[in-house]
Amino acid sequence: NDLKEVGMLGSLKKGADEENYLFVFKNKDFRAYAHLSTCVPGPVAGTDVAGQTGGKVGTYAILLKAMISSYGDLEYLGKGTVSNCLEVSNMLNEGNETVFKMLKDGKGQIGSMMDEVGFLGSLKKADKEKTYLYVFANKGWNSTYGVMDGFPAETEDKGGDEEEE
Repeated sequence: NDLKEVGMLGSLKKGADEENYLFVFKNKDFRAYAHLSTCVPGPVAGTDVAGQTGGKVGTYAILLKAMISSYGDLEYLGKGTVSNCLEVSNMLNEGNETVFKMLKDGKGQIGSMMDEVGFLGSLKKADKEKTYLYVFANKGWNSTYGVMDGFPAETEDKGGDEEEE
């Protein structure tokens, strides 16, 4: 079936029983959840987990992605104080995409709160005096339509662990 716009006047008429209708409303409180973030203390990020991460901040991101299925590509890695990291992370996790842009651009008060680690910096061992901000793309975010639509098939529960009655 093709999707057709009914329009305002059409929406006031009685609907046809054999048709399905989709209503989309604007929401002044809408938030874009394109990114997910977490703060990891330097001593934790600097741990050589199972002899695999080497205590390097960049390889710790791989561990985070393996543990949390909603984490997509790493889009930003920064370091700073615990308080700054938590403040920025909370704003990002509340869906504030302006914060992400300022962070990436290094502009404004937000841009000055964290120092971007960069590729070469991610290959170094973690500074135990810093806290690291990992910002990932949200696998559940559909950037084409600007909505949460779940997760890709490879992260969905395939079932089979439950006993059949």
